[in-house]
Amino acid sequence: MKKKNDPWVDHVVAARNVKQKRLDDQQAILLKQQAQADKKASMSEHAWRVDELRNALVGIDNSNRPPLIRAVVEFFLATPDKTQAVVCRELYQLARDNEYHQKPKKKAKEQKQELANLMAAYGVSL
Repeated sequence: MKKKNDPWVDHVVAARNVKQKRLDDQQAILLKQQAQADKKASMSEHAWRVDELRNALVGIDNSNRPPLIRAVVEFFLATPDKTQAVVCRELYQLARDNEYHQKPKKKAKEQKQELANLMAAYGVSL
């Protein structure tokens, strides 16, 4: 014969399970934040910005991409570091893959020039 639990006991067990799930979720968030902090600490500022940009571009509309790319390109142009040539090439390729040099059309010429300046500042050629 199966024993039926008291409704109050069921309520307490359910509450405990909810509390444990919240704790587990908080722990997962903290672990993710720590992993991101460790990753950032191991990367240069330039590499970190390109990595963040790559993550930010996932799943957003094409028309919202140029301002994000422009901000990183401007950072690279403002703080040139020839030791970051490989990262510069990654940024350039990311910008080209996302058609930064073509959209919006009214800024295409200016953006092509920014990419050319970027490559020149870091001494990178394709």
